[in-house]
Amino acid sequence: MGVEMPSCHLKQIVTAIPMAHAVVLAERWFKALSDDVSVFTSLYRWLVETRHVAPAGLHDRTYAGAGAARRLLAAERARIARRTKLRGAALDRAVNLSDLNAGPQTLFAERRLLDDALVVVPDDDGEVQRVIREMLQDDSVAQTRKARSIASGADFGQWLASNAPSAEKQAKTMEIAHVSGNRSSLTVCSGGNVPQHRTVAIRRFRGDLGRA
Repeated sequence: MGVEMPSCHLKQIVTAIPMAHAVVLAERWFKALSDDVSVFTSLYRWLVETRHVAPAGLHDRTYAGAGAARRLLAAERARIARRTKLRGAALDRAVNLSDLNAGPQTLFAERRLLDDALVVVPDDDGEVQRVIREMLQDDSVAQTRKARSIASGADFGQWLASNAPSAEKQAKTMEIAHVSGNRSSLTVCSGGNVPQHRTVAIRRFRGDLGRA
């Protein structure tokens, strides 16, 4: 089972970086878009002209929550389809290329961004990097605590399973755990162990052979 990527609300970024700009794109903004340039180019121009953000490196400083990112991509897809008449896989490739080249960031400190809004961080890279380092450290601490919690589970079987490197080994360790928890009645055959009732049967069989 894969590790789920942590998520982050945009307000966490704004709280940590007071100079960041939070922006909500109204529906009328999308209706006023021009087909002559990409939706992302229109976005950055609009941010500079109406929100007075510094234009330098704006592509790398603009972060989109999941909802805003979906709406921007949908608008860019519609624009490209109208201008080029592309469809299907060809349209998908064109949209992906446009997003890769100019789309806003959708991860911050390796966290998925939530909400239907944008955040533009200041061009003070030192401050932004400090916040990113702190968030990454918080996530690392949380993951370590979770791993320790699993490792010190309620029973021996959980501990073994959490430390098994493969599905095959996990199955074997769960068998060992079952045996260790019920030594008086060995019911699982693992690693050469033979159930008690079978051991008795084997001894009787060998005795019969001796008498024959």
